[in-house]
Parts: sequence; C-alpha cells; structure tokens
Amino acid sequence: MKKEYSLISLSLLIFCFSCKKNDNGNLMEEISGKWETGLVKNHLYFPSIGIDTVEIYPNRNGNYIDFHDNDTAYYTFTTMNATGKSPYKILNSKTLILASDTFQVLSINTQKFTIYRKMVYPQNYFEQWVTYER
Repeated sequence: MKKEYSLISLSLLIFCFSCKKNDNGNLMEEISGKWETGLVKNHLYFPSIGIDTVEIYPNRNGNYIDFHDNDTAYYTFTTMNATGKSPYKILNSKTLILASDTFQVLSINTQKFTIYRKMVYPQNYFEQWVTYER
C-alpha cells in the first residue's frame, strides 16, 4: 500500500511540473501582424481641475502598427506623417512593453485588442487605453 501511494505521489509531481505553461507564447501568436489604431482614450488628472478625458478615433486613416516576431514593431502614423520602428517585449500573457512603456493587455482576440497603462507623477497621473483592430 505504501508503494502505491509513493507511485501516485510521484506521478502527481511529474504531472504538475511537466505541464508548465509558456505564459507569453499565446500572446506572441495573437499579437503578431498588422493592426490599425482604433479608439485611444486618455485620462489626465490634475488636482485643480480633476479628470480631463480626451478620446481620439484615428480609425481608418492609415495609423498602423505591425508586430514582428523579432521583437520589433513597425509603425505608420499618417496623421502625424511619421514612420519608424520600436522594440517591444511580451513579459507574460497580460503584460506588453512597447518602446519603454509598460501596458496591461486588457483583451485580445483575432480582430481586436486593447491595452492600458497608468503613469503616476507627484501631482497628477495619466491613464491611457489603446484599441487596435485588424
């Protein structure tokens, strides 16, 4: 009987440690490719005026970001006449670093994904939600 419990315990241990999930692999697959910038929503908080919300709808005007598997994102912002590239890194299934900014991935599917960041300063803070669409 003791031998059976040892075998069961060993089997459970092997199962638990062999099924380790690659936490950023799926996000890499989902995020790869070309995305058009959708809604960009900014909250700016200042103690003297409260929250100021700015929403930008740049959809369908040629603002794109293209995530490549080599950890480089290429962008085209026709509204600002800018093109270039930026490094990106996926830390886990919910965290994306784009350039030097850390974003939380709020949702992602084959057609749309939304990221969020918050930057806190001594007297104010800034929040941003960015939606990308295929």
